[in-house]
Amino acid sequence: MTSASLRTARFVSGSLLAVSALSAAGLALAQSAPSVDRTQWSALHCDGAPARQAGLLQVTVAGGTERDHRFTCAAAKRALGFFLGHGLVPTSRLRIEFREAVFLDLAGCMGAAGVDPAPCDTAVTAGAVNAGRAPGESSHAERVVGAFHPGSETALVTTEASPWLRTYTYFGLAMNEEMFMSVLTHEITHALSKSLYSPAARAADLDIHVQEEYVAYVAQLSTMSRDLRSAVLARFPAGTHRFKDETDINALSLGLSPEPFGVMSYRHFISDAGGLGFLHRIYCGEYRPPFQVLY
Repeated sequence: MTSASLRTARFVSGSLLAVSALSAAGLALAQSAPSVDRTQWSALHCDGAPARQAGLLQVTVAGGTERDHRFTCAAAKRALGFFLGHGLVPTSRLRIEFREAVFLDLAGCMGAAGVDPAPCDTAVTAGAVNAGRAPGESSHAERVVGAFHPGSETALVTTEASPWLRTYTYFGLAMNEEMFMSVLTHEITHALSKSLYSPAARAADLDIHVQEEYVAYVAQLSTMSRDLRSAVLARFPAGTHRFKDETDINALSLGLSPEPFGVMSYRHFISDAGGLGFLHRIYCGEYRPPFQVLY
């Protein structure tokens, strides 16, 4: 991917009110943006009207449609709003590449994201052809809507124009615009969350894969529409989909059932045991999953 194929989007947010809605100017510019011409690039601004500059996210986008970019604007404000609403001010740069298909190589990537990102940086691809499989799909690959690679600060996301999304279900529900925006929010949250770890937590060189998925799912469900969140929660009844205690927040529960893990993370977060206090424990390196699973 060359610089000529990139489009830059800058998201500037301030007060919670500023990030809770798109400004008229920012929305109009996002809606008028044409599909990316991969031989040209230009700046796309999605700015709120902040009273003060409190958080800064710079996103470079390649590929995708006008709707992909508009959804990215809205998702970025949701992700920023989640953190700012809890008094946390993240800063980050992120690349998002929209593709017709994204495959995650489970054997080469899962479990490595928090330790050595190199396998994950090459595991999601749309390149090599394997006999009997779609381009980019290996014998261990799973087609996904999106994936974030911490080593390269890059997210690969399936374009909203992909026919595959019309038949794909997520959280047991059909993919629609609101659900697609929540996926973008999830991936953008990964980039923002990385900037919040304390120096001590960074020095400890922790495997933060589980913690990062917890935060990304919490932001995703917290910021989606109330109707969609209610529908998602109804698919996973609280009686059978709730962490007994925080020791259940681990790589095994994440790896075996990612979507239920996301719902249970949200329920934990809104309980007395979660909230800002649990986020502080994560970012200070005080919370560590009880065990890790080697894939």
